[in-house]
Amino acid sequence: MPVRIVAVFNPKGGVGKTTITLNLGIALHNQGKKVLIVDSDPQESTLYMSKYFDEPKVISYCEFNRRKAGRYDYVLIDTIGVDTHTSTFKEEVLPVLKKVHGVLVPWTLAKITENPKTAEKLRETLLDFKIRILGLVINRTTHYNTYRRKLANYRNDLNDMLFNATIRRSEPLQEKIITDMPRAKVSKDFLALASEFVEKIK
Repeated sequence: MPVRIVAVFNPKGGVGKTTITLNLGIALHNQGKKVLIVDSDPQESTLYMSKYFDEPKVISYCEFNRRKAGRYDYVLIDTIGVDTHTSTFKEEVLPVLKKVHGVLVPWTLAKITENPKTAEKLRETLLDFKIRILGLVINRTTHYNTYRRKLANYRNDLNDMLFNATIRRSEPLQEKIITDMPRAKVSKDFLALASEFVEKIK
């Protein structure tokens, strides 16, 4: 199978783009996939976190060479969160998104609740640029009934956009990665996300 290049993007901040990128990459690696993680965010949070593990490899976007990416099964690109109507998006993010096979969108129910139409508008915007959305991953979930009801409603509203796998809230993930806590429930969430991701990107 040829390499699949996927960007992790959301115009909103605070939704866990770096956390999703790193831990999805690690989960894919643990499932025997060859993974490269690319940091295109000027803050370089992904590169900073890479000092805590050996594999998968993490590089900056300026080091990324698409021709050499063929040695990998998956390339995950962490992106900066900026509004799609800004010049920063058009000059810095859009060129990255146009080079990928799909976009994975991390989100939280809190962010979606602020404007329920935001997710659909984002899909329409990216489709206008001929960019495919693989799906939305709901991050930082809880077991509370209120959350479960909200998620059920959004599954109806967003239909095929949502991944079945969700990532539960885990305070240690603010500073750690799943290799530090392989038996934690959140680690199982990422393994489930990785399996679903592989099916969606085929």
